[in-house]
Amino acid sequence: SSRRAPGTAGVDLPAVANHVFATAFLFFAAVQVVSPLFVFSEWTSLYFYGATPSANETDAFVDGVYDFAFLGFEEFDIPALSPDLWASLDLARAMDTLRRWDEVSVAEGVQGSRGLAAVSVILGVLKPLMFFLMGFHSICINCKLRSNLDVVPLGITAKMAATISPDTFEKDTCHLADRLFSTHELEAIADNQFKENLTIQTIDLSNTPVKDDAANAIADVLPSMTNLRVLRLGRQYKMTDAGAEALGAAAAQMPQLEHVFMNGVDFAPRDWAQGGELDSRRLDDTMAVLLAEFVRSGRVHLQSLRLRASPIRDTGAVALGEVLHRLPGLDALDLAGCELGPMGARSLAAGLEKISGIVHLDLGNNRVDDAGAQVVAAASRHLRLRALALPACGIDSAAAQGLPVLPQLTALDLSDNHIGSPGCVRIAANLASMPQLATLNLRNNAIGDSAIESLAGQLRAAPGLLVLNLGANHCAIAGASAVAEALPRARALRSLSLGSRELDDACAHVLGDALEWISAPPPWCAPVTLQATDLGLFGSPMVHVGALVEVDLYPNAFTARGVEHLAAALRVNTSLVRARVTGGWIQVWDIKRKADLDFTGQRWPLHDSIILAELIKSNGRLRSLKIGFQSSESKKLIASTWRRHRGTKNGGLTLANYADESYQI
Repeated sequence: SSRRAPGTAGVDLPAVANHVFATAFLFFAAVQVVSPLFVFSEWTSLYFYGATPSANETDAFVDGVYDFAFLGFEEFDIPALSPDLWASLDLARAMDTLRRWDEVSVAEGVQGSRGLAAVSVILGVLKPLMFFLMGFHSICINCKLRSNLDVVPLGITAKMAATISPDTFEKDTCHLADRLFSTHELEAIADNQFKENLTIQTIDLSNTPVKDDAANAIADVLPSMTNLRVLRLGRQYKMTDAGAEALGAAAAQMPQLEHVFMNGVDFAPRDWAQGGELDSRRLDDTMAVLLAEFVRSGRVHLQSLRLRASPIRDTGAVALGEVLHRLPGLDALDLAGCELGPMGARSLAAGLEKISGIVHLDLGNNRVDDAGAQVVAAASRHLRLRALALPACGIDSAAAQGLPVLPQLTALDLSDNHIGSPGCVRIAANLASMPQLATLNLRNNAIGDSAIESLAGQLRAAPGLLVLNLGANHCAIAGASAVAEALPRARALRSLSLGSRELDDACAHVLGDALEWISAPPPWCAPVTLQATDLGLFGSPMVHVGALVEVDLYPNAFTARGVEHLAAALRVNTSLVRARVTGGWIQVWDIKRKADLDFTGQRWPLHDSIILAELIKSNGRLRSLKIGFQSSESKKLIASTWRRHRGTKNGGLTLANYADESYQI
């Protein structure tokens, strides 16, 4: 080989100087700090424990050492310290003084202590000089004033990097993983070993820190390695988007390159040539820039890009937004929780406006704020869009006003925003134009009671709506009454969330009445297990066929009276699987049908206990019940209900409190 084996051609002088200067600087700094301490702790204790001077002598000794060791140059006169300053530093004299520790006078002690303190002063002068040398060294490095050599054979870096065998670069796989190379070492390897190397097919730099300068040097020579198939970079914490962009641009020019591994992700550019899917939560902003370069080359044709919870931030979003137009076949884009800001959102919105085939778009949990309007406007171009998710994006009512009519939309999630009543009214007006809508999530949007009433009045225009979430808004009696009136006609609705701190007992009554009117198919269509004496179902004026399986009314302002009315409705209803009133889900279906119930791991406050007591009346199979309670009132309620329900059968009930104390009936 015409290449020089690393470590044999010479020395990288700045790198060696770096180690020498750093070591010297640390030594001087350590002595600078330790020497005054030594003056006080060692020499002073030696003198005082050897003889007991008078109080005046002690004060003079301590003051003299302190003044010399810690005050500035202007506070003392060096020539006046001793007739011969260096004599006080003479080792023989110091040892002789130590041998005569019991005969040392105050004057000799002061002079010897000043001699030791002089070391601190001298090192204090040398320390700025070391800063100057380090600065000069840094200028040399930044200006590339170095020798064009291979690998440093000396110093700390070389010890940690270990020796590289010359034949490493003559094999199919070049193993350089888990090393600690300096930037100059990697640049030298790139220039002298990688350039025009036709032997290497795999480069393994896994967990070897590669900074931007080294990445640029490697990127410059990668296109000349025409047989390279795999590039492994492993975990890279030192590389920024500049280095990743250079590597990506170089890799894009290599049609033979099959895999690029970095930070746990295989970019596999050849596998994406005919379209594919990237689903990863490991990408950061640097890797997003690398991905963008692959897309820019035109060799990548992704159909699905899902980077949920990957911290690509604005830098990665801007890079991806600039190349979205090169992915005409992209139909799914999921960047939820990617730490995007307004700048990244604007770039993505600009990119989305240049394509029109997106079916699934999720940018949730990113603080796009004032860029939300641009994102919403960009979504209007995608008439095939079926799922739009923008939760917790800071979208306000003005942005929501621009929400387009998307006839094929099946899921809309705008939860945890600020669309307010105007945005809700706008969505209600669009329901008739979105007949396929199945999921509508407007939770926590400061929506008023009148807007909820307006939306409920339009539910008949969405016959396929399965999930409606209006929780954590400002629903009161008007909104609750409108929703209750719409429930019997919403035959497809499976899940309803309406929790609000404005829900009072009046709301509980109207919602309870609605739950009594909806039910699963009648008993002759679907077997229902009810106690023979329970006439609640058959006593209802009319039973509407419905499919509601989940209702969430938390938070609320219900009292025990309102919860009792809801409990009676839940007992009659035969479609609900679970319900929530006070924070914990109540498994309605299980309580009404299972023979053995064990709820010892679940807390049961009073309101939940009221519902439980009512539901067990409908369970003719119930044999045993184990349950924990929050209050004695709840315990008494279930115990009395159990006795009435079981008649003379008193066994099977275990009531426990949170201290694991229990009693059985």
